[in-house]
Parts: sequence; structure tokens; C-alpha cells
Amino acid sequence: MFTNSDEEAVHSGKYVILEANIDDSTGEQMGLAMDKLLEAGASDAHYIPCFMKKGRPGYLLRVQCKQTDVAEFEDIIFRNTTTIGIRKLAFGGTTLTRELITVDLPYGKVQVKKCFWRDDIFYYPEYESVKKLAETSGRSFRTVFFDAETAARSVP
Repeated sequence: MFTNSDEEAVHSGKYVILEANIDDSTGEQMGLAMDKLLEAGASDAHYIPCFMKKGRPGYLLRVQCKQTDVAEFEDIIFRNTTTIGIRKLAFGGTTLTRELITVDLPYGKVQVKKCFWRDDIFYYPEYESVKKLAETSGRSFRTVFFDAETAARSVP
């Protein structure tokens, strides 16, 4: 999750997108690489299906990280995929200021991201928190999500 210092880093170009084309790694290798990237603190990571040289199907791996972490993420990518090259793109962007709040529902607690944009406030219940409470309370994911979002609106 972004913090205020992360937001400053994004605006100052201290974030990097790493991209790698992959056409001969197994699904298991790619899944492991993704797990390692996220565990190491990637801000975002995903694969995009694409066509590569000679019409071969492949994937574009895209990882967003801090400039200071590039070497660690390159190591993960080279050691866990079959790519032979990584592109680096510095970027800036805009992220919402946010805080993590906890709401009390009659059947348990849920964490919700409270995000601010100008005069608007948005509430996004945290997936893992909603999932856990849905499983332990016997309620549907959709019910817990809705109840958490509604309850968050009444938190000052």
C-alpha cells in the first residue's frame, strides 16, 4: 500500500516500471516469479498476453517498484523466468491519499481503505479482510463487502 512518502516518490519519478517479454517459461515458473515479486514488495505486478517475434504467443511481465529496489526485482525476474532482458521506465503519476480504517460490523471487523480526492472520499474494503470475515461469519463476500463499505461511510 502506498504511503505519503511513496506518493512523493511517484511524483518525483523515483518509481520504475520493469518490463520483460517471456515466451518459454511454464505457468508454474511465472506464478512463482509473481509470488516472489509481490512478497518482495512490488507496488504492482501482472502479466499481459502478447505476440512476440515470429508470431509466438508470450507474456509481458510488468512490475512497478521503487527505484531503490530495482536490483532486487531484476534478480527475482532473471532467476525465476526465462527472460533475457528487462526494460526500465521511470514514471510519475497520481495516487489518492489514503488511510486504513477498521469498521466494526455486528459479526466482526473489516479493514477499509479510505481514499481522498479533492472534496470526495472513496471507501474500498480490503479484499483479504472481507474474505476472512465472510468465511468465519458464514455470510457472502458480497454482503460483507457492502456492509463494510456502508459502515465505513459513518466513520468520522
